[in-house]
Amino acid sequence: MPRTPSFRRADLTWECAQLKRKILNDVRRGRLATLTKTTVFTWVAQRPRIGLKSARVLWSGPHRDYLEDWYRSLDQDVNAILAGQKQTGDPESSTREDSQQMARKVAHLNQLVHEYKAAVDQLRRENTQLRMVIAQRFGAIDENGILDPLAPPDVDQTDGQRPSGPAPLCGDGPSPGPRSVRKV
Repeated sequence: MPRTPSFRRADLTWECAQLKRKILNDVRRGRLATLTKTTVFTWVAQRPRIGLKSARVLWSGPHRDYLEDWYRSLDQDVNAILAGQKQTGDPESSTREDSQQMARKVAHLNQLVHEYKAAVDQLRRENTQLRMVIAQRFGAIDENGILDPLAPPDVDQTDGQRPSGPAPLCGDGPSPGPRSVRKV
């Protein structure tokens, strides 16, 4: 009489589902071409929730019927995938086409990066020229090379004093604040 396994049926079904997904993905990607029941049962035995050192318990234990049905459905799915790959072409030619397509995408992205870098350089040059024009027109620029945006427009930004030049162009004095309204 076989020994009682140290895992539950729920653990076995969960691990089999995980292993089936992995095997089917490997077959789709061309990493796995053939299956044998011995290797699959060994993989099931090595799964973490099962934790067996060998697959002998699986061959003769109480879970044998479930594993036989599971392997039969797995084998059918693998054969269907392999038959579909043979109809569409061999996986090597599709990987060659995929790699050529990826090379074209990489070349296109490299070209875009080069164009963006050129655009950034052009904007940097324009920014430098505009800063020089602003410095010539308004005078001093702070230590970071930026005009103080919070300073009032009629105050010189270098020393905080009013300029000694002519009066403002609008009206005969300082402009009225936002609350004073002139009646016409």
